[in-house]
This record gives sequence, C-alpha cells and structure tokens, in this order.
Amino acid sequence: AMIDWHLGMLERADGAPRPLCAADALTLARLWAAPVVRRHPTPALVAAGMATDLLDGPLARRAGPTRLGRDFDSSADTAFLDAALRGAVERHGLAPGLLGLERARLIVGTAVTFRSYFGGSHPAPAMQNREVAAVLAAAGALLAVSGRPRAAEALLGAAIGYRTLIRVRAR
Repeated sequence: AMIDWHLGMLERADGAPRPLCAADALTLARLWAAPVVRRHPTPALVAAGMATDLLDGPLARRAGPTRLGRDFDSSADTAFLDAALRGAVERHGLAPGLLGLERARLIVGTAVTFRSYFGGSHPAPAMQNREVAAVLAAAGALLAVSGRPRAAEALLGAAIGYRTLIRVRAR
C-alpha cells in the first residue's frame, strides 16, 4: 500500500501516470528551501520562494495536477512562510506574537482539515479568494526580512485576519 501510494503521487486525477514536471519541482524546491530561509532570511530568497508559489499553479494546470502538487503545495507554502517569519523574528525584529498568531491560524486550519478527512471522510472545502491573503502574506514576509517590522506586521496581520474571515465564511 505504501509503494502504491508513493508511486501514485505523480498520477493525474484520472490515474494516468505522469513524470515529475516543473510545477512539482517548484513545490519541492520551496519545501526544501524552508530551512535555508529560516537561517538566512534575505529578501532575495523570500522573493524567490514566493515566485515559485506563483508559478507552480499555472504550470500544474498546464501539465495536469498531481496528488504530489495537491498534497504538498500547501505544506510547502506553510513551511516556507513559517521559516521566513521565524528568521525575521530572530534577525529583523518582527514581533514574536505575530508568528504565534500565524501558527495558531495554521493549527486551526489543520484541525478543520483533519476533522473533514478523518471525521467526515471528505476533503475540506476549498478556500475561495485566497489569493488576496497570499499576496498580503508574501508582501509582509518580504518587508519583515527587509528589516521593516512595523509595515510587515500590518500586512501580516491583515493576511491573518483575511484568511480567518475566508475560513469562517467557507463553513
């Protein structure tokens, strides 16, 4: 079962196999870059990570999405943003409480997803209009690692609030 699950990660929705494509590689690169951005939270590295997030969606739609992209894209986004914010807290003066709020929001979102999958045996509802929150969070992370904590905190707080509002409305 484990081999079947792992081999199936690169299948399209119809079950047809597909080799690793650029979208999958970008998602994996962002996931692997998370520890690096935590230790070296530079604007260039954060911008590169956010660029991979922008590019992987259109590339996946063109090549055909896979379970790997579906299951790991959000995890890669979360790990990368968390690492960038943690690095910004440690090196650039971002308020630690903001990182705590973002982590709390992620824990609640994860709990909702787990409840849907394991409690109701169906996927969690897709968030609509999440692009606005993603842009706010990306801009906030860039400002945070650029040494502009006040502006970063305003944008990150707006992103957290917007994401929470989206999640509440989705119910």
